Amino acid sequence: MAWVVIGWALVLIGVTGFVVGLRRSRRNDEVERGLLLWMTLAWVGVALLVGTEIA
Repeated sequence: MAWVVIGWALVLIGVTGFVVGLRRSRRNDEVERGLLLWMTLAWVGVALLVGTEIA
């Protein structure tokens, strides 16, 4: 049960961070690493949720 909560939290934080970072990146091309970090965080959350459903 705790892994599901952690998974959803990672997805929520990752997507929110990505959207906020994307909005700030209009005139700045240097934010690619930050966006990649947020995207990776969200995908780790998705993988965790899928893993808990399969197990």
